[in-house]
Amino acid sequence: MVTLESGLAEILEYNVLPPSAAHILRERIGQSFKHILPDAIGLSDAFGWTDWELDSALGVKKGDVYDQLWERATTSGFNASLDVNYKVRYFHHVTSWLGG
Repeated sequence: MVTLESGLAEILEYNVLPPSAAHILRERIGQSFKHILPDAIGLSDAFGWTDWELDSALGVKKGDVYDQLWERATTSGFNASLDVNYKVRYFHHVTSWLGG
């Protein structure tokens, strides 16, 4: 269903489904997600996908999610101009906000 939704523009453009089906499709996807959400981790683990296949910092087997997210963010081309002095400028503000 998610594949259908991601290709929805083309599906509607080529009249594979009527426009009224777009809302129904999105509604059914939402219902399906609510149904499987409690078992999502178990279901994905059951497939035995590797970290490489998942390509997600959130699903790493090591469990160091925040380190993985930080690594991806700092090595992303989008963040190539990262200010190396970020800790000096923001550390106090963030720690005080967190109550530290």
